[in-house]
Amino acid sequence: MLLLLAPGCSIFHDLWFSGEDRATVHDSTDNVIDDCSWFDDSNNCWNTIAQAAAECLPPSGETGVFYNKPAKDPKDTAAPPLLGDCYYVPTFPSKGHVVKFASALTLPLDRATLNFNVEAPGGTDCVTVSFPSGEDTLKLTVEGAGTFEQKQGSNAPIYVCPDGTEIEPTFSEVTSCNMGESHLPGIALTSTDTDLRATLSGVAGDSITLFHCVYEPDEED
Repeated sequence: MLLLLAPGCSIFHDLWFSGEDRATVHDSTDNVIDDCSWFDDSNNCWNTIAQAAAECLPPSGETGVFYNKPAKDPKDTAAPPLLGDCYYVPTFPSKGHVVKFASALTLPLDRATLNFNVEAPGGTDCVTVSFPSGEDTLKLTVEGAGTFEQKQGSNAPIYVCPDGTEIEPTFSEVTSCNMGESHLPGIALTSTDTDLRATLSGVAGDSITLFHCVYEPDEED
């Protein structure tokens, strides 16, 4: 079950399955785990790729500014602004980080998935996030570190590390290991009517912000 909360709250992307915890059916994977040891390991491949991402992401505490796209209907003044890419240095895009979205968006965010790419200064790819088969899947690619993927198994998520190793927890472990502070890999999206933040969840230590972008109305708005 994906949690979609009210504006100002978070959309948290980790994989849940409704229904009773039936006898676990395992897919053919390298490592079937039945405890929280992998999730708690600060050196697991999710933490490793998350730390690699942090090396090229915008500095913590800084914000980017959305580019305001022309309204679909200029006469519809009640329509929320249509927002495009986000520039950390809006007047000199080539000198700062840029967050490129697969499609225009409005705030607060009204969707369960968000495909985007964070470019480092100079246009070098840093992080790419996509949901290839909808909200039950996730793909995180970090330049120089490879791709971490979450795909849907029989009754629990399967995590695929950059080296190809597959980790398959049981449904009960996914549930129990997520009690309290989340230890599960995922993307948390938090939005209001003026800002949007994407964070890597389930990482050891402090959370890692992928981007934090704000909407600044044009003077005529």
